[in-house]
Amino acid sequence: MKIYNYDKKTQEFLSQTNASANPLEKGKYLIPSNATIEKIIASKDGFTICFNIELNKWEHVEDNRGKTAYSTLNKQALEINYLGAIKEGFTLLKPKEFDKWDGLIWTENLVLKKEKELEKTKQNKNLLISKSTSEVHTILYDTDEKSMDRMNRIVSLANAEYNYRVSVGETPASAYEVTYKTQTIDWTGADNKSHKVMVESIVQALRAGMINMGEIWHGN
Repeated sequence: MKIYNYDKKTQEFLSQTNASANPLEKGKYLIPSNATIEKIIASKDGFTICFNIELNKWEHVEDNRGKTAYSTLNKQALEINYLGAIKEGFTLLKPKEFDKWDGLIWTENLVLKKEKELEKTKQNKNLLISKSTSEVHTILYDTDEKSMDRMNRIVSLANAEYNYRVSVGETPASAYEVTYKTQTIDWTGADNKSHKVMVESIVQALRAGMINMGEIWHGN
């Protein structure tokens, strides 16, 4: 007699074997656990065959094992390792970066896409600014925001000094010469070396940095 063996946990069909004769009852056979004499049904694509113990019959059960399902809530990927239909809240449809679930399919979230594109553009421009430099009198100056803030403080102090000198009677030419050319500052250039630079050079580097920053922000 042919018997059909199934998995103890999932009741999935495993194999077909011959039952052993019952040595105590002639014409009878020993049916082991997790086996049935009910004839196996034909296979079906996308399904496996499982034995329904309560109904005492073989059934087709959806089989998606090994496939990847995606959460319709957060798009998290999950490899399916169970029998049956896809669990609620998951789909076999693979989402793209800006998709959202509409209850049936993934649809592109144009608002989120635009926000992400703008954020990426902002990050790229900030990166360019952080690496920007300006050359003045053969010295290369960092013109990132931090460096330009320091330049701006130096220039503001120099402007205040220049205005004071002029206010107390010094000629503009003399005040400019003393304030912006004669006085020097120790400045670490983009080459990480210390340089003695005129305040005038700081002014020029700051101006170049601001132009560069404007081109980056307003460029494509």
